[in-house]
Amino acid sequence: MKQHNIHSLIDCLRTMGELYTDYGPKHPIAANITLQPILEEVYKLYPFIQKDTYYTEFLECYGGLSYSQQTDLLSLDVFGISNEISTHLLYDPGEAISSDGVLTFCSIALVRDLNNPRPDKMQGLGFGFEATGKRIWGVYRCFDSEPYHYYCNNFLELLEHFVNTNGRLIEKST
Repeated sequence: MKQHNIHSLIDCLRTMGELYTDYGPKHPIAANITLQPILEEVYKLYPFIQKDTYYTEFLECYGGLSYSQQTDLLSLDVFGISNEISTHLLYDPGEAISSDGVLTFCSIALVRDLNNPRPDKMQGLGFGFEATGKRIWGVYRCFDSEPYHYYCNNFLELLEHFVNTNGRLIEKST
């Protein structure tokens, strides 16, 4: 089985659908250093996200991500530090940390039944990091507005699951 990293998974997503990323302050080709103070503000406000080195590498290199597959009515939004591409971790309206104690950093919208892909049959999923320190660290998932439940260990695993299932992350938790 191929060993993935953030960059190889981003490359996989590029081949699967329409992908947009930004250039974070440590992007290997086109670093946008103007985003560094915003990244530092995110780390100051939510220091626990630095436990996931894959997500911090993603923020530092790509700053945010938006992905879609029009044929399957599928979209992925990985929140970041730029308003250009995705939902902003700091400036998005609403409560950043849910009543469950989870900082949402990713959302997916998809149709449950690929045989009946209608916009009125969409399923929403949210993914976030444990923010209270009271539960096991990792990525938590919720369906629509249901409570969050543990899903996987880190952001890299989440992206691997997304790539391996073509975005169909509606199976039971690990």
